[in-house]
Amino acid sequence: MLKEDKFYELATTGGKTEEEAYQLAYSVKDRKVLLTALANKRKRDPELFKKITEYKMQVFDKAKEAQQNAVSGFAKDCVLTAMEKRVFLKQMIVGELEMEEVLTSGTKTKRVKRKPTNQERLRALELDNKMAGHFAIEPVEVHGNLFLELLKQSSHPDKQDE
Repeated sequence: MLKEDKFYELATTGGKTEEEAYQLAYSVKDRKVLLTALANKRKRDPELFKKITEYKMQVFDKAKEAQQNAVSGFAKDCVLTAMEKRVFLKQMIVGELEMEEVLTSGTKTKRVKRKPTNQERLRALELDNKMAGHFAIEPVEVHGNLFLELLKQSSHPDKQDE
């Protein structure tokens, strides 16, 4: 297999970023060399990168469509509507809901009502956020080390007084 074909395959169906795919296909170790070579390849063959981007967008669109179909398919078979589920989660989050727990000690069992634990409330909040679409699936590419960049941009607290 040609290195160019391996690069294209890894960047599209291999689930790798362009940078990772180039590094694997061309066996580049040095990051500076890798980024320079990748930039040069972009200049020489912009059509290849256009095809990679189009392929990734098609995959994203198919995944989004499948997610929407799954959600609409579930709506027919659900016990509760989406609004009813969100109301239940809200009651759990704010502590209005009482839960029943069965405690056993030896041969004795006892039913006890209790408020949701903080862990249960946080899980309910997470589910509500997902239902509201706050965790939308979007393709994101991150290059470089964001943490180091933020450290460079912020000044040291001791140097602010000078």
